[in-house]
Amino acid sequence: MAGSEKSGLEHATGDLFQNSPCFITPLEETPDNAFQIVRELWEGVGMTILEAAPDVHDKLVARVSHLPHFIASALSVTVGSTDLPWKEACGQGLRDTTRVAAGHPAMWRDICLQNREALLDVLKEFQGSLHAFSEALENKDFDRLETLLEEGRKYRSELSRYDD
Repeated sequence: MAGSEKSGLEHATGDLFQNSPCFITPLEETPDNAFQIVRELWEGVGMTILEAAPDVHDKLVARVSHLPHFIASALSVTVGSTDLPWKEACGQGLRDTTRVAAGHPAMWRDICLQNREALLDVLKEFQGSLHAFSEALENKDFDRLETLLEEGRKYRSELSRYDD
């Protein structure tokens, strides 16, 4: 779980893997020594190891990596598909939120094809969340809207210990 939206050797960094999560997904038949070799390799370049069953891995990365990329891309398409002077009007929040949309499309297509089912499940869940926001706004239920915003704030605050 390391990288950036930039590709090519000119964007390589020596600390790319430092403190980034790395999933190892051993199967029952995986020899202990093979697992240990892989673990030591990734720890040796600075990664934090997370062990998970393959299906758990797929669900997790769909939620924490693939979904955010889809959302950033959809947001970029929505914001950019207007004749209004959106580039001049945007602030840091839009740039932060859409940064990952700059990732290489062919790479992301392949990632999503490999994890299609888990991504579809979490996209449906996200659509439900987005619908709840839309419904609260449409119904002028500003208490519900504030509750939803507070839930988002709460979950985001749980990530603050990982912020640089």
